[in-house]
Amino acid sequence: MRKAQATIVEIGLITGIIIAIVAATIIWGKPLIEKSTDKAHIDNVIAKMTEIDSAIRYVGNSKSSMTIKIGLNAGENLRIYNGTVQWDTSTRVPVIAVNYWVPLSGTQMPTKKNLTSVNTSSDCTTCPTRTGFQNPKNGTAVFEGVEYQISVYNSTAQGTYTSLCMNSTDMIVDSDCATQFNTITKASVEYIIGSIQTDGTSAVILGKDIENTGVVGRDPAGVVIGKSIPSGDFQKVLIKLKYRALKDSFGKEISYVLQCDSNCETGQGDHTLNIRFNSIDTKKTSDAGSTEIILKLSID
Repeated sequence: MRKAQATIVEIGLITGIIIAIVAATIIWGKPLIEKSTDKAHIDNVIAKMTEIDSAIRYVGNSKSSMTIKIGLNAGENLRIYNGTVQWDTSTRVPVIAVNYWVPLSGTQMPTKKNLTSVNTSSDCTTCPTRTGFQNPKNGTAVFEGVEYQISVYNSTAQGTYTSLCMNSTDMIVDSDCATQFNTITKASVEYIIGSIQTDGTSAVILGKDIENTGVVGRDPAGVVIGKSIPSGDFQKVLIKLKYRALKDSFGKEISYVLQCDSNCETGQGDHTLNIRFNSIDTKKTSDAGSTEIILKLSID
């Protein structure tokens, strides 16, 4: 009887241990499984966007047409707008770990910040007084057709310049000023303070996004970029195919222009992306000129 009881106890203990191991495996293994599944899905989306890019370039160069089959899961969206193709999806874990656009194919972005270096070496006796700051220096710079006073202030006993103000009037408010790597917004444009020389003699301001023109034969025209935005228990993932101009050895710019007149957006289901050559627009200018290869896209 005692032996039988001991056997039952042993079985119970072993069963409990097994249940505990399985539970621990589920608890610790689930995030890893989800991450692996999510990464595989994002990799597939990137591969499909790369396939679309290859088709666009082929159609543009051969003046032909092509179709690509695309399957969208529940909650996903594909749209063509502003010369780009964008695939909206989601993951449970942050496969793309940043909430700003980064390149997913290659290392270069299709756009870059317009960088302006400002000479602020002049002592400024008329600059507005700011509490906690002293010894202002200034210069001027034009952004989006507006001339701004660019003033820098020091805030330490050592005289290190750490603050920059950007204003178009004689008054300065707190929103006109920022420290290095922070932003100032003017007329809906966000300006990043890239650097302030510690002696106050110059500063660098990053403005609007401008095209990051590449080189024919070296750089890709189409770049897949992506970002991830936290949304409750999920990450909203945006993956976009965006084009930029490429410059040849004669200085001529060549670019692919995507247009969509109808059927430009769709959701869950199996779809067909239609890509058709439309025209070539060559523009004559005082320099080498430019050529736009125009394609029509639609989704069935």
